[in-house]
Amino acid sequence: MVDFHKFRIRWNDLQANYSKYAFDSRLLMKTIVSLLTKHVCVPIRALGGQQAAPIVAIKKTFSKVRICAGFSTGLNAALDTHQHPRPVPDNHFAKLNYGTCFAKLDLSDAYVQIEVPEESREPLLINTRRGLFPFTRLPFGVKTSPAIFEQTMDIRLMGTEGAVA
Repeated sequence: MVDFHKFRIRWNDLQANYSKYAFDSRLLMKTIVSLLTKHVCVPIRALGGQQAAPIVAIKKTFSKVRICAGFSTGLNAALDTHQHPRPVPDNHFAKLNYGTCFAKLDLSDAYVQIEVPEESREPLLINTRRGLFPFTRLPFGVKTSPAIFEQTMDIRLMGTEGAVA
């Protein structure tokens, strides 16, 4: 699934970010290499003046780490809110009421299924010990990511009989 979403940013509200490491290990570096291999983020040369968010690593299992960006240091405050209604469970139950066979699909790293256009990547810059990396895919940690993902799923499943997101 590939969708594009442009971020609407109030650039005057974007504050300078500082770099900090909330978590550091070989597992973290392995995760960063995995993100690079999957083209979820790409390396760039520091040109100066770029504001990069610190990374926040969330330990998922004893062998996995999810990398989120600390966009609360400036980007989230500067982003325009992306409005999309949250799903209402009663509506889903009504739609599925007459079903006889049910399945659940779980997208691995769901947000990274959505591509971010090149012109929206600059504010999605993270700072790691391996360098600066802008996300090419929708990252965890951006306040608009849940609404963008929900809207994308609703659009993709629109018209699909018996499917809900």
